[in-house]
Amino acid sequence: MIRVNNDNLGRALHALLYLRLRDFCIEHTPELPAEPFVNVVLNRLYNGDPLLHVLVELENNTIVAHAIIDIQEAFGNKVVYCHQLQRDKPDISAQDELMEAVDKLADYHNAVCIAFSVTKNSKVYEKKYGYTHARSVMIKMAHDNKAEKDSSNG
Repeated sequence: MIRVNNDNLGRALHALLYLRLRDFCIEHTPELPAEPFVNVVLNRLYNGDPLLHVLVELENNTIVAHAIIDIQEAFGNKVVYCHQLQRDKPDISAQDELMEAVDKLADYHNAVCIAFSVTKNSKVYEKKYGYTHARSVMIKMAHDNKAEKDSSNG
């Protein structure tokens, strides 16, 4: 995977990247409003934020895999957080390379941990890459709560 920068390739990929990141949010992260999240990521990318890593794999001028990795500060500690990771076709060796790169990124920034959310394959990440299940994320959408209250008021 290559890191996207504010250069000719980065600008050429803008529309494809926007759609791909937005579609990922809609499908996998309903807790995040898709457009605002993608706008923030792309603004940080094009402003040259060194703590944001937007990685893509290209095939015939199409993005076939991507990752959004953010180096965050949490209470005086650095955390490597992967917001998105998606590969269109399974590729074990490419996935292994990416996971190794994330480990090196954590070492480089002296991060206390690497964190990301998965909707499937958590056992693979535990067995193959040494991750552990830390917690479950519970989500109740605010508009669902409002609709329930409105319907009960009658």
